[in-house]
Amino acid sequence: MYLAGNLKFLREQIGKTQQELANLFGVEQKTMSSWECGSRTPGIEIIVELARCSVEAQLQENKTRRG
Repeated sequence: MYLAGNLKFLREQIGKTQQELANLFGVEQKTMSSWECGSRTPGIEIIVELARCSVEAQLQENKTRRG
């Protein structure tokens, strides 16, 4: 369940819907939902990509705050 919660957190942090990420990763929205519910686990490449997007979003937010 820990991974599922983190996937949802990362998705929300980058401001995307399940459908938007599903389209990006070439999966159906219900697959994205099952990852977040913990009934299925995404491949490591999906996890890495979400983490990368999250880091980029955080860096952009920090840059915006600093002006």
